[in-house]
Amino acid sequence: MLFGEALSRLYLGSLPAAQRDRILSDVDRVFESVRAEVARGVEEAKWMQEATRAAAAEKIRKIRGDFVGSDIYFNQSLLQERYADVSLAFSYDISYVYLEFGDGVHTSNLLLV
Repeated sequence: MLFGEALSRLYLGSLPAAQRDRILSDVDRVFESVRAEVARGVEEAKWMQEATRAAAAEKIRKIRGDFVGSDIYFNQSLLQERYADVSLAFSYDISYVYLEFGDGVHTSNLLLV
């Protein structure tokens, strides 16, 4: 996602801490439910050899989620460093944006409503 960290910072910064915590809790609960279902599916997969099933179960067990509340979104100096070489230039009618990076110019069209 283009500017994903910066946009996430703006969105998450607009929410009260209690709401961010509830969102994180909900996402974690969904993640754990999905992981449990995938693990159950692997456990019940009769077509898998035992060694393959065990390896898959171990991989599933090791999966960790890092959702919503990542500290990177609130690390202002890291965000400034990440976007230090980026400058924006808008067209006169704002129908497109030039994004200039250290490695050249990339164009991104905007959909205006």
